[in-house]
Amino acid sequence: MGWFGRKKEVIDFSEGYKRKQEKSAEVQNKSESSSTPFSIFGGTPDVKAFNSVSTQNSEDMNTPDSPDERKKKLAKRLIDITNRLEDLSNQIYHLQQRVDVIEQKIRVGVGG
Repeated sequence: MGWFGRKKEVIDFSEGYKRKQEKSAEVQNKSESSSTPFSIFGGTPDVKAFNSVSTQNSEDMNTPDSPDERKKKLAKRLIDITNRLEDLSNQIYHLQQRVDVIEQKIRVGVGG
C-alpha cells in the first residue's frame, strides 16, 4: 500500500539476480581453470597457460602443416578466443549489475 491512497507496484528482480549469480559462479569456476588477461580484477594470472600459448605459437610457426591442419588449428584458436571473450563479457555484465545494485542502495539510503 502506498502513501496517500496510491498503490505502488513492487517488481521483484531477486529471482533473476539469483540466476545471474549462479551463472557468474559458473563463469568464475571456468575462468579459474583458464587464464584471463584481466587478473587485476580478482585473480592471479596463470603463467603456465600464457607459456603454453606462446609455446604453441612458436610451434605453429616452426612446423610446416598442411592447409587443412592449419585451418583446424585456426578454428580451434578462434573458438577459444570467442569463449574467453564471452566469459569476460559475462563478468563485465555481472559487475555492471553489482554496481547498479550498489547505486540503488546508495540512492535509497540518501533519499530515504
